[in-house]
Amino acid sequence: MAIEWLTIEVPEGNRDRFIALDREIWTKFLSSCPGFIRKQVWVNPEKPEQVCLVVEWESREEWKAIDPEALAEVDRSFVAAMGQSYAIVYAGEYMPVG
Repeated sequence: MAIEWLTIEVPEGNRDRFIALDREIWTKFLSSCPGFIRKQVWVNPEKPEQVCLVVEWESREEWKAIDPEALAEVDRSFVAAMGQSYAIVYAGEYMPVG
């Protein structure tokens, strides 16, 4: 199993739209990829402008095998739908212990 963790700065006024479009565009795409388990969206109560996207994968190999061109195309679609891009303030990868 592998965890992909992204923290993105999204102004509170855009957060609901961001989350809805993320589900509609990104989650729809990722859920069609081999190895996808689930995706959760979290908000930091102390920093509500931070949206955390947590994606669980069967394996790091399946996650990293996703075609970079396909990822770029999905990102272009998401940015076009949102009307702008948002800064990723943290991108991490986690593996289980034991």
